[in-house]
Amino acid sequence: MKDNDSKPLTKKDLIEALGFLEQRLDARITGLDEGLREYVHDTETRILKAFHVFSTTNELRLGQIEESGAAAAKRLAIVEAAGRLAELELRVAEIEKKLVRRQ
Repeated sequence: MKDNDSKPLTKKDLIEALGFLEQRLDARITGLDEGLREYVHDTETRILKAFHVFSTTNELRLGQIEESGAAAAKRLAIVEAAGRLAELELRVAEIEKKLVRRQ
C-alpha cells in the first residue's frame, strides 16, 4: 500500500481539489438559495392567508356594526315617533278638556 499523505502536492492536484471544493460550495449555495426562496414564499403565503382571514372577519364585524347601527336608528325613530304621538295625545286631551269646560 502506498502512503498518499507523504507524496507532495502538485499544481494539478491543488487545482483539482479547489475545483472539487468550488463545486461543493456552489451546490451548497444553490441549495441554501432554493431553501431561502421556498422559506420566503411560504412565509409570504402564510402572511397573505392570515391577512385574508383578518380581512374577512373584519368585514363581517363591520357589517354587523352597520346593521346594529341601522337597527338602533330605526328603534330611536320609533321611540321618538311614539314620544311625539304621546305628546300629541296629551295636547288633544287638554284641548278636549277645555272644550268640555266651555260647553
